[in-house]
Amino acid sequence: MIGTTYLYKGLCALARAEIANAMAGHLGAAVIAGSFFLEQHPELDGSVHAAIEGELDRIIGGEESLWFDAEKSGITIPELFAPFPKARPQSDGTAVLAEALAANIDATRQSGHNVIFAALAIKALAGQPAVATPEMVAGIRALIAKFDGAIPGRGYYGAKTGWITGD
Repeated sequence: MIGTTYLYKGLCALARAEIANAMAGHLGAAVIAGSFFLEQHPELDGSVHAAIEGELDRIIGGEESLWFDAEKSGITIPELFAPFPKARPQSDGTAVLAEALAANIDATRQSGHNVIFAALAIKALAGQPAVATPEMVAGIRALIAKFDGAIPGRGYYGAKTGWITGD
């Protein structure tokens, strides 16, 4: 069983991602998703679990920098994953995040990352309500709000077609 360490660190990174940019949420989201995957697949060989945990540790340690520029953002990747100060949990944390998502779920935003990041955070906080401190909830809410008015996104369809905007 993987425990809650990766889940918590992923939430911390989601809550601080808005400092850098909305797409920096990939880092925390990847760690949360990896944590859920390991939790849902305890039958996998221990070496598979160890390999996935190694990748999560690599992300947390700052070796994955896609979507992130520490010089521009003023925060490093390891700082994204740092624990928050101890505080009383906010009892309506998941409702606050759902409300933030309601403001921008009316259209595709950055290829659906508004929904992806919010869904992971809501699921994680629903399972770990004790870590839903006001500071963490406010940070994740701010990340979700960064998608308000964002473009639909775009995808790369090969050299012949190139990039296509999702509108």
